[in-house]
Amino acid sequence: MNILYQDDKSGNTLNYLPGTPIEDQILLQALGLDVLNSQLDRQPDGLFDFVEGITVMAEKGGSSSLSGSPSGGICLNISQTRSR
Repeated sequence: MNILYQDDKSGNTLNYLPGTPIEDQILLQALGLDVLNSQLDRQPDGLFDFVEGITVMAEKGGSSSLSGSPSGGICLNISQTRSR
């Protein structure tokens, strides 16, 4: 799984949000969906962490970190302060 953003200015599909405090992170990491590597070490590897009961609820067929809006979009609430 990957999370992509459609940039209105360029028309490109990106996996990060340019011009934001989290522009140096891919969206999977910014949303806390990539914190482990394949050995389960706390080292992001750029891949979605399928961890039952934490990032996914396979029994219910959903994700526990993202919430959908009535329009079908995904609502992101990212609050992070970063000094430049």
